Amino acid sequence: MMLPALATFEGTKIKCIDRERQALLKFKEDLVDVDGFLSSWESHQNCCKWRGIRCDNETNHVTALDFPRLADSARWPRFNGKISSSLLELQRLNYLDLSYFPINATKFPEFIGHMSSLKYLSGVEFEGAIPQQLGNLSKLQHLDLGGSYSTNLDWLYTLHSLEYLDLSTVNLSQVTNWLPALAKVPSLRELHLRDCDLPEITLSSSHPTMMNFSSLSVLDLSENSLSPHSIYSWVFNLSGSISYVDLSETLQGSILDAFRNISSLSYLDMSYNQIEGSIPDAFRNMASLSYLDMSYNKLEGGIPRFLGNLSLLETLSLAGNELYGDLPEVMKNLFQQLEHLDISGNRLNGSIPKDIGNLFNLNVLDLSNNQLTGTLPESIRRLSKLESLYLGSNHLEGIISEVHLFNLSMLRELDLSFNSFQVKFSSACFCSSFSTAIYTTSHCKQGPQFPEWIRNQHNFSDIDMSRAEISDTIPAWFWDLSSTKLETLKLFIQPNIWCPA
Repeated sequence: MMLPALATFEGTKIKCIDRERQALLKFKEDLVDVDGFLSSWESHQNCCKWRGIRCDNETNHVTALDFPRLADSARWPRFNGKISSSLLELQRLNYLDLSYFPINATKFPEFIGHMSSLKYLSGVEFEGAIPQQLGNLSKLQHLDLGGSYSTNLDWLYTLHSLEYLDLSTVNLSQVTNWLPALAKVPSLRELHLRDCDLPEITLSSSHPTMMNFSSLSVLDLSENSLSPHSIYSWVFNLSGSISYVDLSETLQGSILDAFRNISSLSYLDMSYNQIEGSIPDAFRNMASLSYLDMSYNKLEGGIPRFLGNLSLLETLSLAGNELYGDLPEVMKNLFQQLEHLDISGNRLNGSIPKDIGNLFNLNVLDLSNNQLTGTLPESIRRLSKLESLYLGSNHLEGIISEVHLFNLSMLRELDLSFNSFQVKFSSACFCSSFSTAIYTTSHCKQGPQFPEWIRNQHNFSDIDMSRAEISDTIPAWFWDLSSTKLETLKLFIQPNIWCPA
């Protein structure tokens, strides 16, 4: 929901209504204003000019309380105390955001259920049950609650204008009819039910409305425990409007052929589940997909080549599975829109393809913890947008020099560790275009001389050059790095290395 335009007061006669000013002062009185954020709230002033208040520029009524989104503040306001029922005097209030109010309420402020003009309600956290009175707010378009529980969702039936609903962390374990209850909200576009302890979905012909989510485009069911069969039968029979689905930390079992009918999806997160089997062929039909995360499951088999045909894909994460196969075959037809590629922690073998530089939009490339062999292709230097490169814990070899990394001016994280690389950087022509924060080359040969190029680096936060076969004096200038951002330093000191006094 868009906020109403902030009124311009210079040259106008806009002035807040007296009873609403008094109601706001009572609201302030019941709070402990830790940062003095409400210092502008003075009884003799126009409340429409107060920080966090918005008024209608025609009626002068207060229409919005919006504390956490103030552009002129460097941090969020901090309050203690209670939420006063004096807000009931704000009869035209349609926007109420109480986010970042650390108010330890054991019971929902029931008076909010009588603020019938509300269209936007967010940030109310409490420990008790969600009151049925919320069903009175028939104009609500946006509702965000948390930290409570509910034994039924019948109060949703009357919220016919509701487009956004976030009940994340609300305990819904006793609401066995949560799905048909939600299906009674025809206008719902976004539904967030993260970590709600949802009961298992029971699909039957007695609930024909279950599939009636004609407007739903965003769905988050993460951090629950649901069977794949019930989820797939519901989610992937939704209309063509669904574009965002988060099922992370939710499922166990195999991937069914349920994705064949969902071509509208652009975002799919199925990470940290117990999904078994191979990546299904039905994924080839998801032509709109731009984000796919199936990391940390039990997937096996090869990475199918048809993933390369998903031309809009920008993020692909298959890390932490049991995938195997020849990496060049996987990447031969890869997409040029890809920005984030993580296939670490698998059993992939073969060499890194020579045309890796064709993926010129990459900013994260993680091939670590596999069984890759061969050398690092020089075409890597064409990845000028690369910010993170992880190649650690493979069987790679050969020389790494400025030829590979000279053009990677945006590179901030470099991990070459636990390979058989020889790292040879020239200080003269390399340092001016290369500035990394995390540099990890453990078990890679860099000696026998101490790497001189490090001298001109000023952004290090972590260095690991342990077991680098350096047999040289540690130069005095090296200890000046401690005056930079350096937090972690690992050096394996051999007996013939000495430190100057």
